Amino acid sequence: MRRISALVLSLFFVSCGIEAINSVVDLNAPLGLTAGLTNIIVIAGSSTNTNSVIRLEFWGFNDETYFDGYQLYAADSLSDLNDAANSYRAIPSQDGTTNTLTIYGLAAMTEAKKYTIYLSKDTNYVPLVNLKNYYFNVRAYGFHLTESVYSKPGNPVSIQYQD
Repeated sequence: MRRISALVLSLFFVSCGIEAINSVVDLNAPLGLTAGLTNIIVIAGSSTNTNSVIRLEFWGFNDETYFDGYQLYAADSLSDLNDAANSYRAIPSQDGTTNTLTIYGLAAMTEAKKYTIYLSKDTNYVPLVNLKNYYFNVRAYGFHLTESVYSKPGNPVSIQYQD
């Protein structure tokens, strides 16, 4: 009798799909993205130059164990920015590492952290164009089991670059 009960119970669970429970994999979206212009001083030998750069700041709090970093995106228009899944809009790592996130190698956090990025070049390493409008967004990235996971985009921002 116990074997029959166990068999009936097993068939019930299999027919209900309970064995196929999938967990929801998600990441917290970065918040408070802002853009501003900042002057930096470049000293080369005996000459000193002042260059204008775009400063992007945002807050991140990602306590997920599969969190890896943040990908920032740039575009010439808001509609192009909304197509952020295209990798050609991704801002490359600032340390020159290719094919990686803008900010990478991060671990799960225990508290919110403010991140700041300074840009003097666009997504193709071309210097920013004076009086051109640039649009930016940021997403958290992680890798869970066998798939890449992106957060929803944070708030988009725009700024006119002025050298």
